[in-house]
Amino acid sequence: MGGTLKITGLSLLAGALLLLAGVLLVDMDSWRASSDVASIELDSQTALVRNKPARFDGEALRLTFAKGGGLTVGLKLEAPIKTADYRYLHLALRHEGKQGYVGIIGQRNEPEAKRELLYAVENRHRGSLWINTAELPGWEGELQELYLSLIGAPGQKVEVRDISLHGASIKGRVLSLYDDLTVYEPWDRAAMNTNTGVTQLSSFYPLVLAAGWLLLSIGCYTLYVFAGRGNRAFDWRVVGLTLLACWLPLDLAWQQRLLYQVADTHAQFAGRTSEDKVRFGPDYQIVAFVEQLREHMPPDSRVFVMSDDDYHALRTAYHLYPLNVFWRMQLGPPGEDLLRSGDFFVVMSASGVAHHKYQDLLYIPYTGLLEVDVLVEDRLGKLFRLR
Repeated sequence: MGGTLKITGLSLLAGALLLLAGVLLVDMDSWRASSDVASIELDSQTALVRNKPARFDGEALRLTFAKGGGLTVGLKLEAPIKTADYRYLHLALRHEGKQGYVGIIGQRNEPEAKRELLYAVENRHRGSLWINTAELPGWEGELQELYLSLIGAPGQKVEVRDISLHGASIKGRVLSLYDDLTVYEPWDRAAMNTNTGVTQLSSFYPLVLAAGWLLLSIGCYTLYVFAGRGNRAFDWRVVGLTLLACWLPLDLAWQQRLLYQVADTHAQFAGRTSEDKVRFGPDYQIVAFVEQLREHMPPDSRVFVMSDDDYHALRTAYHLYPLNVFWRMQLGPPGEDLLRSGDFFVVMSASGVAHHKYQDLLYIPYTGLLEVDVLVEDRLGKLFRLR
């Protein structure tokens, strides 16, 4: 058995080296053109905040979100850069408390060019994040400016430790691939149904890499057997152990994600009451909106929910229970003959529904014009009461 384990280990090592070489050789022609480009790094000379020079203390830009909750941090470019020359972007940020929004903004070297969002950084670990710019939508042509758009809660602190651009290198390729495969990204709504194991900017699917490692390792072992000129028997135990070894990293990555999710869930909900858990859950914005609505609704209210977003409408209706709530997918309430004075309408970005503000009229397709009073106006929607 010891010989079997040794041969399996050597086959796996040879397969891993061949796989790594293949990954590094991908797009090698463009690498040669950008491998000698000098890096542009964040320091006291290149740091910008709100288009003005900023104080960089040698370690980080230490910033606090003001009342508006927004900041713009830039990397000063002495001249327009060719995006093809810079294959890797490194970000290092530290958020105090919950992570806020981070967007990568670029402005092209064109007359009257407007800034455009190149990438909204996903909600993932940002302590050190290497991004392969070949995967960035819009990373083409020349850039005159590069910024990070940061949004956080007023008073929240954030440290920007690095924004840097780098040419092609083995180090950048390996680190970006490592981040793709290991960086934790919290679950969202889509994760309830699917898990691809990748982010928006991943260069490879983990399953594809694992399959490549398996095939290359088995190929190396097969060559080893044939090289023995009939003196070595093909051992299926080696193939089985190789398959197990290639599957194990996929499963461990999934288990690691589960453990991170458990830690996130504990930090978010531990020690809170059932009511507070709802307020701090994924529907926290809808819950806050519904709490405003309930202040105007007696227990016997009839409530009609209208929205083009089926998810938001359904979750709003759910949090309004046990009131008498009516919701039909994008169809709105029934005819006017079935409505009565005192009915409530919750309108959340519903196309075709129009409020005539100065006449206190609400137009609903297939229902008609209704005389209403406006009780709540929120960014998520409005609450109307039928006169």
